[in-house]
Amino acid sequence: MGKDGGWVFISHSHLDVGIVRKIRNQLEEHGFEPLLFFLKCLSDEDEIESLIKREIDEREWFVYVESENSVKSKWVRSEREYIAQLSGKKIFTVNIKGDIEEQVNRIIRQVKIYISFSMYDSEIAQLIKDALIKKDFLVFDPLRELVGFDFIEKNVKAIQETAREGFVLLLMSEHTEKSVFVWEEINAAIAAGGKIIPVFIEGAYESERKSQFFELAGANLSRDPTPEQIDALIDLIEKNIVCLRTDGKD
Repeated sequence: MGKDGGWVFISHSHLDVGIVRKIRNQLEEHGFEPLLFFLKCLSDEDEIESLIKREIDEREWFVYVESENSVKSKWVRSEREYIAQLSGKKIFTVNIKGDIEEQVNRIIRQVKIYISFSMYDSEIAQLIKDALIKKDFLVFDPLRELVGFDFIEKNVKAIQETAREGFVLLLMSEHTEKSVFVWEEINAAIAAGGKIIPVFIEGAYESERKSQFFELAGANLSRDPTPEQIDALIDLIEKNIVCLRTDGKD
């Protein structure tokens, strides 16, 4: 598992290696950890199959590179059949006859997360982040990734990019109203046209700022959230992803 998630298993034919490398490079440029196999070092088919299945078991996100070669590949067919047997796996398709860059960008927009929160809610934010990483979401961490005197400027740019490419989780609590930094982040995300999902933490009081999010699908967490509440939040994010995928089809 990567330090911030973002693992993506790429199912492909080795005959499409040139295009597959372009897909891998584009994912890496956006912070993802694409996983693909060129197993010349192994000759035992049982050993190869066991290795691939173990990796599939550990991943949530899969990209199927569709081509004439992949349709004929017994390995790709085996991978897809195995993935289909497992629950909760999410498969995206990149057709090599289409616009590769745009197809990959659509995948990126659906699995990238920025969590905006008050420092007083950092423990809950960490719980959410850990749960998202286990599901292979890419979670942006400004405290580690942004350094230097121009931290604020870099952070605004980062949240705008993440807002355009994925989702922003806004943790709403009794501390949020007083946090200048949170509202700078949210205003930046709104300006970028980002998709914001509010998370109302127990104790969040009525306010003008809170009410503006009532029309958005949000989640509720207790101050000490249960695993079930965290799972429900992730389910909500995944439902929004389904909507985004549907809206994005031309």
